[in-house]
Amino acid sequence: MVMADDRRRPITELVFLDRGPLLVRGLLIVISAAAVGFAGNMLYRAEASLAASLAHGEQLNALQSLLAHGSSLRTAWIGWLAALFFAIAAMRVRRSPPEPTLGRTPPEHLTASQLRTGLRREYAVVRVLLVLLVLFTAVDAARMLTLAAATSGHGASLMSAVIEVVGLGAACFALALWAWWFGDLVVRLGALPHPDRQKRRSTT
Repeated sequence: MVMADDRRRPITELVFLDRGPLLVRGLLIVISAAAVGFAGNMLYRAEASLAASLAHGEQLNALQSLLAHGSSLRTAWIGWLAALFFAIAAMRVRRSPPEPTLGRTPPEHLTASQLRTGLRREYAVVRVLLVLLVLFTAVDAARMLTLAAATSGHGASLMSAVIEVVGLGAACFALALWAWWFGDLVVRLGALPHPDRQKRRSTT
């Protein structure tokens, strides 16, 4: 288990890999790595096939046309914009007072237990989003590596793909920082048990 230090939560908590048998967690990582590598290769092949169809004058829908053109300035900015928004959200969590989670019931009508439940739910949602973003970034990175191998490391599309993947990586980092600081806030507010208490319970 990866620990930031003895007083902090396990970093693997962010992607739901902090519990369970070590062998099972290792297998999940290996299976995920193989799956994203395969998906990235298949995505590159689909793009190449659609690009060939477009070159032969076939009509493609909007999504197929976007895939056929591969990475470009139209796609490279997305990760960077997401990274900016996630970084702003992380700074707000770090510097601003906590805000009640969104819901149908006004915050003033919620009990302390309901408020803590809402915080735990929001923390879980952020972590799920982080997992999905990491997997998406890994698939795009695998596609980029396949493109690099197919083009011998040359081409404007490859440069755009590199910028795109780095931007998505920055978005992953900013979202992970947001989730980590939000988790600290949830612990301080008592919605999650303190890591020191969890450690003492696990050793008794």
